[in-house]
Amino acid sequence: MARFISLKDKGRNYLDTLTGETVSKRQRDKALRGNISNELAAKMNRQTNLELAVSRPARGRASLLKKSETERALIAAARIEDEARKAELLKKEREEKFIQRTLARKAEKKVKFRHLTNRILKPGSKGARVNFNTYEEYLILAKEAKALGTVIAYGLGMVGFDENSGKDLGITVFSLMSPNMKPITRPVFEETFLEERENRMYFVFQHYFMHVAFKKEFYEKVLADAKAKAKNAPPNRRPRTSKKRKAARK
Repeated sequence: MARFISLKDKGRNYLDTLTGETVSKRQRDKALRGNISNELAAKMNRQTNLELAVSRPARGRASLLKKSETERALIAAARIEDEARKAELLKKEREEKFIQRTLARKAEKKVKFRHLTNRILKPGSKGARVNFNTYEEYLILAKEAKALGTVIAYGLGMVGFDENSGKDLGITVFSLMSPNMKPITRPVFEETFLEERENRMYFVFQHYFMHVAFKKEFYEKVLADAKAKAKNAPPNRRPRTSKKRKAARK
C-alpha cells in the first residue's frame, strides 16, 4: 500500500497513511526524497547534469526536452555560457560595490590625535607610531619627542589607500631625523607631502604619521620591567562561586 493517497481536491493534498495527517504535494515530495527540499533537490540535479537542468523549462525560457539531441545540446551550451557570463558580471558588480563601500568608509574615517609619551612603547618593540592630521600637531609631537629624552630618531609619513582596490598604504616621506633638530618648516612639509601624493595617481590621503625610534637602553628597560611584572604576578585563580549559584547547580 502506498504511503501517500491523493485526496483529489483543488489543493492537490495527500493523506499520509503513517501519521494520518493531510500534507501538501510539496511535503509529500520532500518526504519521498528522504526529507530533501525542492530547492536542495534542484541544486543537486543541476550539479549532477547541468545540460539537462538548463534544458528544462523555467521562468523566461522554454523547454528543450522535445527538441532533437543535437539542437538541444547546442541551445543548452549557449544557455550555460550565458549563465556563466551573467554570474561573472554579477560577481564583478558585487566586488565593485564592496570596494566603493570600503572607500566611502575609509574616506570618512578620522584619526584621533594622541600625545607622545613613554607609555606608548609596547614591551618587545623598539619604536611606535603616532598618527596626526595637521602641521600644528606635528610641531607638538616634535616638541614632545625632544622633551622625552628617550627618543633617538623619528620619521614622518602618510597613510592612505588605493582607490581601485581599497588596500591600505603607508608611505614614509621623511626618515631618520634627530629630535634635537629643528622641526621641518611648513612650506617644506606641505610641498614635500603634496609632491609624494601627486606621484601616486591612485593614492587617497587619510592622515600623517610619526614613527618614533626609542633608545636601546630605554626599550630594553621596558621589556625587562614587563618580564619582571609578569613573573611576580599572582597566578590566575578561578573566581569563587556564590552560595546561590552553588545551590542552583545542585
